Amino acid sequence: MNNTKIVIQDSINLLLAEKRTSLDVLRTAIAIFTLSLSVQF
Repeated sequence: MNNTKIVIQDSINLLLAEKRTSLDVLRTAIAIFTLSLSVQF
């Protein structure tokens, strides 16, 4: 039972870390896109 609990916690931590990473990538992409737009005008 205890092992299952640890595996579930690890899975949740991994999912949260992946979510954070994808949000960081999205934020970076938006920043680059905005920067390239502001350079063009």
